[in-house]
Amino acid sequence: MPNIIDRIFQGECNQPGQEEWFYRAREGIGGPYLSKDDAASALLSFIHFCKENGFSGGRNDN
Repeated sequence: MPNIIDRIFQGECNQPGQEEWFYRAREGIGGPYLSKDDAASALLSFIHFCKENGFSGGRNDN
């Protein structure tokens, strides 16, 4: 699994002086979030949710 921080990226925001942060997962892009930490936290929550609910994202498919 890639390092969590490798999945976090900053996008372009339409509001000058503001940042938007996103995470990348097999299932798609999550965000925008107000900070890099918020995006990382959301990604960890998403991973936990997937594991708890048996969603493999195709990782276990043959």
